[in-house]
Amino acid sequence: MAELGTKDLTFIGWFGLLAPAGTPPDILDKLNAEAKAISQTPAYRERMQKIHVEVVGDSPAEFKVLIDAESEKLGALIRKIDIKVEQ
Repeated sequence: MAELGTKDLTFIGWFGLLAPAGTPPDILDKLNAEAKAISQTPAYRERMQKIHVEVVGDSPAEFKVLIDAESEKLGALIRKIDIKVEQ
């Protein structure tokens, strides 16, 4: 990335469970609780460890902070190097 003038830019891979906008909070809470329970099982943790994935299990609010920060970082890069969509 140094050749683009962004030598200090780092990327992380992440994934998470998302729901449509407007999903009722009680449904989000239930989905989050179930996802957290699954992510804490030995079988799941072992499977993730084998593929070198760190299990975090943040709250929906914490995940939103990550998504917003990554979107801002990548948006700034897109604007800086003038990436355009080709159709």
